[in-house]
Amino acid sequence: MDGPSIIDLNPLRKFPPKVPLFVVWIILGILLEDHARWGIADEIKTPTQISLIDTFHEWVRKLNDAMYEEPRLYTEIHSDRISVVGALEYPGCNQTKADLIAKLWSMYYTCLEYQFLSMGPTRIMFPDAVAVLEDGILHLTCMICVSPRVAHNKADWFMKKKLGGPMTKILEDEFTTITSDHVLSIYKVSRKDSGIYWCVSGSAKSQDVYVHILPESDPTETVRPSTARIGPYETKDEPMEETLSLTTRWTEWNQCTTCGIVGRRTRWGACFVRSSVPLTAETATDAGVILSLFVYGLPCRSLLLPKFIREKPEVLGRANEIMMGLCKVPCVDEIFEVRNDEGKIVLMVNNSAGLFSTLQVPPKLPPMVVRQIKWPLVGQPFTVTCPGSMAVDTPTEWKINMQKRLVALFVNSTSKGRVSIDMRDRIVFKEVSGSRYQHTAGKIGRQVGWRVNLPGFSSIQQCF
Repeated sequence: MDGPSIIDLNPLRKFPPKVPLFVVWIILGILLEDHARWGIADEIKTPTQISLIDTFHEWVRKLNDAMYEEPRLYTEIHSDRISVVGALEYPGCNQTKADLIAKLWSMYYTCLEYQFLSMGPTRIMFPDAVAVLEDGILHLTCMICVSPRVAHNKADWFMKKKLGGPMTKILEDEFTTITSDHVLSIYKVSRKDSGIYWCVSGSAKSQDVYVHILPESDPTETVRPSTARIGPYETKDEPMEETLSLTTRWTEWNQCTTCGIVGRRTRWGACFVRSSVPLTAETATDAGVILSLFVYGLPCRSLLLPKFIREKPEVLGRANEIMMGLCKVPCVDEIFEVRNDEGKIVLMVNNSAGLFSTLQVPPKLPPMVVRQIKWPLVGQPFTVTCPGSMAVDTPTEWKINMQKRLVALFVNSTSKGRVSIDMRDRIVFKEVSGSRYQHTAGKIGRQVGWRVNLPGFSSIQQCF
């Protein structure tokens, strides 16, 4: 399997002593007193509730959410001209704006304090590891406490294939996006996307993230949430010998397929191996040392794991999981608002209705539809995947004549098992008949349309 090269670590290295607990409590007490006036003191967790690294990541996300709200717009006094003013520009006499900026700076320093605590006595940024199935979606959050001074700048993302290899800056394209809050998303990942990733904002650099792209042949099973009436359900954590344990590391749920009615959503769970005990002189083995660096564990098939662990029967028999769930979310219109310096709305435009303000960036035109013809081998298996990149993390929906949704049970029963829709929303033919297969692919707005003439079906299919 392609992936990052193995780190050269000293197996005899001993973990330094931990920070005394009373010191941590003193620091937390100072933070509570310092930030109580902003109403965020109750958000600080004790070490027994959540690890310091988790809390640091939590504060990075909170800071991003507060920092990258929509710019505040206002009309200048004694003028009809409308100006766009960023949320962090000089507030002047606007006390509300001054309080907001002060709160952001306070959150920024709290984030830095937790980053310092999360580094522990070694004062290093612990690396992380993620595993994504080939042709899936990779999301990486830039774990940096971004200063309000440089909030308007986008973070830069870099990667290299292995330790000591050449560094490559990641550029945006049809399959790669970087959002305003510095989240890197790569759609339809391939084996070449394996490597070490990190982001840079100003003079700050994030931790290294070791990305493993798993081949499609990697064992994967479908499960349901614990709230479902029938299973199968997710696999529980499994202890192993030698102070190790097997676990499933889950991503967040992706977006619901529709709004207003019941839709579908999924999330990905990768098999991970992690240490179940702290590193001591007795546990300072090859596996113990490297798993002490990767506090969330390593993927079960990662080359960073010693070979004897990867080949254990428990590890080989543990599958990744895709959880299927139902969802129902309200339909919300995208409203663009313009406010004056007193906070009153002076202009409101419903973007969802196709209306846009002259103050907005013009919407992008839909790209040209790309047409292709594929010729599968008669009598051989064949798989149809929704083409292109939707640049949105949503399960694929197949429809007949753009109206009737194609249900997996309907496809399976109509074709008598010859055609099915798998866990990754691909149309799978066990055996292609003698009729010709043709498809037209194209990206329209935030949807990808794909028309196919399926052997055994008289209607045209389209995926969204």
